[in-house]
Amino acid sequence: MKRLALGSAVFLLSLGLLFPVAPRKWSFVSSDDFLKGTFTGVSSSSEGLLGLAPREDSLDGPDEEFFLSFAQGKDGTMFLGTGHAGKIYRLTRGGRPELFFQTAEMDVTSLVWGEGGALFAGTSPGGKIYKITAKDKGDVFFNPDEKYIWDLLAVGEGKILAAVGEGGGIYEIDAEGRGRKLLKTVESHILCLAREADGDVLAGSAGNGFLFRVTRSGQASVVFDPSSAEVKAVALDGRGGIYFAACGAPSKPGRKDDSPASAAGSGADVTVSAAAQASSPLPAAASSASVSSAGPSTLYRISPDGRSVKLWSSEEEFIHDAAWDEDRRQVLFGTGNRGRLYAADAAGKSSLLFQKKSEQITVLFQGGKETVVLSNNPARADILLSELRTEGEYLSPVLDAGLFSSWGRISWQGELPAETALQLQTRSGNAPEHSSAWSEWSPPCQRPEGEPILSPKARYLQFRALFRTNSGRFGPALRRVDIHYLQANAAPVVTKVAALDPDEVFLKLPRGEEIILGSPLPAAGEKKKRSDDDLSTAKKASRRGYRTLIWEANDENGDGLAYRLSVRRAGESAWRTLAENWEETVYALDTLTLPDGIYEFRVVASDKISNPLGAELRGEKTSRPVAIDNTPPVIKNLTAVREGPKLKVGFQVEDALSPLVEVRVLVRPREWQTVFPADGICDSRQETFSFVLELPDGSDDLLTVVALDENNNRGVHRRSFAR
Repeated sequence: MKRLALGSAVFLLSLGLLFPVAPRKWSFVSSDDFLKGTFTGVSSSSEGLLGLAPREDSLDGPDEEFFLSFAQGKDGTMFLGTGHAGKIYRLTRGGRPELFFQTAEMDVTSLVWGEGGALFAGTSPGGKIYKITAKDKGDVFFNPDEKYIWDLLAVGEGKILAAVGEGGGIYEIDAEGRGRKLLKTVESHILCLAREADGDVLAGSAGNGFLFRVTRSGQASVVFDPSSAEVKAVALDGRGGIYFAACGAPSKPGRKDDSPASAAGSGADVTVSAAAQASSPLPAAASSASVSSAGPSTLYRISPDGRSVKLWSSEEEFIHDAAWDEDRRQVLFGTGNRGRLYAADAAGKSSLLFQKKSEQITVLFQGGKETVVLSNNPARADILLSELRTEGEYLSPVLDAGLFSSWGRISWQGELPAETALQLQTRSGNAPEHSSAWSEWSPPCQRPEGEPILSPKARYLQFRALFRTNSGRFGPALRRVDIHYLQANAAPVVTKVAALDPDEVFLKLPRGEEIILGSPLPAAGEKKKRSDDDLSTAKKASRRGYRTLIWEANDENGDGLAYRLSVRRAGESAWRTLAENWEETVYALDTLTLPDGIYEFRVVASDKISNPLGAELRGEKTSRPVAIDNTPPVIKNLTAVREGPKLKVGFQVEDALSPLVEVRVLVRPREWQTVFPADGICDSRQETFSFVLELPDGSDDLLTVVALDENNNRGVHRRSFAR
């Protein structure tokens, strides 16, 4: 690997690449900076402090494609609903999973432990609710004739509520399996349910996502409209605070004023409360498990007094579930497609607890003081613990220096208690994604004050931080990482050199005195300023004898550029310098200083402004041939013979350098008339004209002919004729 990197360096240096003066720096100082990387056993606080993540106790799960739902009995027995085989397993710590019940449907999308020691299971598609009393003993308890059973909630008195789709609504099922539709919504799905302390039920919908409240008396109202496709999860803190996830863009372009929901049964009236308004934010597993899995995702909190605030949002990550953790006094929420578990408090401070190898964290189950985490792709079941892991790794995103670069020092800030260790390593390559062509990891960098980066010179660099501790109570912390590098100096590139039309200039307005942009001389008594040549604030105008040159150039290093503008006449080999150390990209040439002819203009760009003497590089480009012509056309052999009321006219027009564009004649009191040559098109340097003019009564006896070439030179000839 080192031989390959050295070969690349020799090749690039052979092209004349040298290093510029100013080094550059990557800094990782905030949570947003670090979150672009990959976390393995490492967490990130709201302040961007990296440390070891909490441990997980892995549950031995079955060999199924997806883990979709979870429930726990009063005795601690755990049940896992899976997809796409429609199976329910009984899990124990340290034991093998046991098939508990087989449903007829594809996915077990919801589980709840009911009164009387029965397990209830909601299935999809072809949604049915099963009541399972023992291993392999269960039957369909209620069939709502809906496609999906998204969530189940036990509400006491032997009753359970079922959130359904595609009809959209909530069913209440009593202990005998009799059901009634408690809520009917315009939205096609109710995805999640949560019960408040006073017995009211909160429900999140999909389509145009709303957060509903259904009271014990059966009245339904909209608590919040987040203008999202779905309200995916709801969690309660037990103190009146409501946390919920809103995800995706709404499927309909607007909100209607009429009610999105109606209560069913008992003839209860429906009211729609004024939806809470979000304030400014504080500084898919199985396909059937979510209606939407794309678009923005936001976590909200509604306080007991009805005020709402955004706690967290992302355009890339999708919140699948949320649960309140009483010990942490935080809401936990799992996302995809990077398999991350976050925690947020009421003040809006959010932290990343860990990132899993699975792509999605889809279910969070809070049972007592334990949180069960179900993740998918691949499917896993784990119990979140309070103690820390003993080791972890943070992997930065691939850092792009933009050009082949030399690496400087890497330094870091953090905390290193006794019996802990923190090491940083780097690797480099010339491809944007890590592959076998990259270098191996460098030896560890262990001094926070900084060490030279030992990875080979390249365009791309990546670092990792390795965390170690002998204790589950504390560990090392990483607060900041700084990496210095020096780009190879790339030559400037002049991409365009062009001449504007003759006599066309840019004027700097408004000014007390006229300033022609690109003119090498300022107005009398003024000192020319760099800002004077700003085309964005200039106005085009016509000034006789000027030819404006414009060009474009860039430098990959972002170096300041100085230009040398030169000119040479066709047939000559030597270039004559018009301007040296010119810092603008416009130059107004007074063409009266040059004899007529065909010229080329060359722009040489140098990055010497930003590089030491001898290390500067250049790039150049030559314009297409440009005609400099200040000599007017010649009108020859003009004849004007009157024959009654008509004037017979003939002449030739010649131009030494430029094609003719227009010829006009005047006999007063008539207006100017454009005339055409014998061949019908005025486009050559020599044209012949022959035509007859109608003379009105009282006409003058003077004929005036004006010929114009493409460089705006005008030739004039007059001839008297007999009346």
